[in-house]
Amino acid sequence: MATCYLPTPLRRLTNWQARIDVPSGSVDGMIAALDAKFPGLRAELCDESGEVKSFINLFVNGNEIR
Repeated sequence: MATCYLPTPLRRLTNWQARIDVPSGSVDGMIAALDAKFPGLRAELCDESGEVKSFINLFVNGNEIR
């Protein structure tokens, strides 16, 4: 299990939750789990090709994984 921290502009899609626990494994799997729980979140995080948008920062244990 991993905890995703979402910035304020995205919290409108998560009922204003800042932290959400989702199954871990891969970034794509986590995004899929978030989108299943909060439809529309994937469209905010990923571009048309399915890649994470360039201005979205991803961190694992405090280290940026871009």
